[in-house]
Amino acid sequence: MNQVAPMTLEAVLELPLSSREFLEGELFVPPAPEPNHQDSVGNVFMAIKSLLLNRPLGRVFFAPLDVIIEGEASQPDVIFVSNEQLSIIEEKRIVGVPVWLIEVVSPTSHKHDFELKKKFYLEHGVQEYWVVSPEGRVIWVFTPADLEGKVYGAGKLSPSVLPDLQLEVQKVFLS
Repeated sequence: MNQVAPMTLEAVLELPLSSREFLEGELFVPPAPEPNHQDSVGNVFMAIKSLLLNRPLGRVFFAPLDVIIEGEASQPDVIFVSNEQLSIIEEKRIVGVPVWLIEVVSPTSHKHDFELKKKFYLEHGVQEYWVVSPEGRVIWVFTPADLEGKVYGAGKLSPSVLPDLQLEVQKVFLS
């Protein structure tokens, strides 16, 4: 009988895949993102980057980039690291807990983003977790104090960790 050896974080990081995650001891290899997904990722990233070019309050990154938290690896779509925590940025990855993580949900990642990742990120100290839904044209905002989250479909939205950012919700979904 053949037995499959359990994966380790080190083995996962050596895989020749640009997009993969290792959470709760399981390897996840998501399909390539769709154009609407990429539009939303780019729009959120650019809004944050535009603010940071004028006000250097931290650094922003987009996937694929490994974020290692407690021996687990994820690749959030957008990652914000505040100035106070720049030391978690290493040469090849981020090792530690960024203050703000954003996932753009797709039909294949809905349960993964809303359940597994939300629980994992908020339990490990992420201060704010957003789930952007291009299909629903809404943004869900979760914090450790609000695990049920709030949903926004219009108006301007500011993350608590970067209050100078005024993100127009519907502009996130422009192509």
